[in-house]
Amino acid sequence: MSPVFRALSGIFAAIFLFGAAVQWNDPDPLRWIAAYLAGAVVSGAAAFGQLPTAPIAVVFAALGVWAALWAPALADSSLDAMQSFGMSGARQEEEVREAWGLLVLVGWTAVLLVLALRGRGR
Repeated sequence: MSPVFRALSGIFAAIFLFGAAVQWNDPDPLRWIAAYLAGAVVSGAAAFGQLPTAPIAVVFAALGVWAALWAPALADSSLDAMQSFGMSGARQEEEVREAWGLLVLVGWTAVLLVLALRGRGR
């Protein structure tokens, strides 16, 4: 595993930890904190040179299903939802930010899963 990939994994772990921390003001914080922490754990493992296939696959599958359920929030959405980190009271803006967060989590765990599966074949 290259040092660049390990560093990138560490950066994603830190981003996901930040994502978990800022969920405290969310109306339903526990499930979002759990999602971001799961992403942080598998990213942190990758940063330390470990790509545990089964845990990454579980995180990817769970987040993938959840993201698919939230995908309609992205339809007819605007990037205006990303203009502020604060809660503006607009439920649609919150859902758009949450859906994009899930897409980032799913996308990165997909990268980790592909690399873990490639590593198993060696």
